[in-house]
Amino acid sequence: MPKCCDKILTSYIVCTAHEFCREQYGEDFARNMLKDAGISMSNEDDAEIITSLGEQYIETVKRLTGDPQ
Repeated sequence: MPKCCDKILTSYIVCTAHEFCREQYGEDFARNMLKDAGISMSNEDDAEIITSLGEQYIETVKRLTGDPQ
């Protein structure tokens, strides 16, 4: 997949997961979304994309993935 598509897809999944956290039982679904997609702050490419989205998205990904970075 072209790198531009990776960025768009990762951004979409992270933003969607972040929004699901506002719903009842949404964090479980959001956690599974990130896990199934293999998205984490440990991955350099993912971290760069997530960082560009903003601090609230960084915190969401860290909280849902248990990523200490």
